[in-house]
Amino acid sequence: FRMEQFTFDSNKKEYHIVVSFLLENKNSSDSPLAKLSSSNFKFERVYKELTINEQGVVQGFFIFNH
Repeated sequence: FRMEQFTFDSNKKEYHIVVSFLLENKNSSDSPLAKLSSSNFKFERVYKELTINEQGVVQGFFIFNH
């Protein structure tokens, strides 16, 4: 995985961390026309965001694609 973003909200005393990693693309196609498309990659990047308080307790866990 790779860290995409790391911020600290001093008003709420929370850390916001965004990481991403690659997963095999289950929607890819082997058709000749699909190979011309730039969106037909073998892997897709998935993003996750964690919100953690100053005590290290996870306050939120979010999954998104873009």
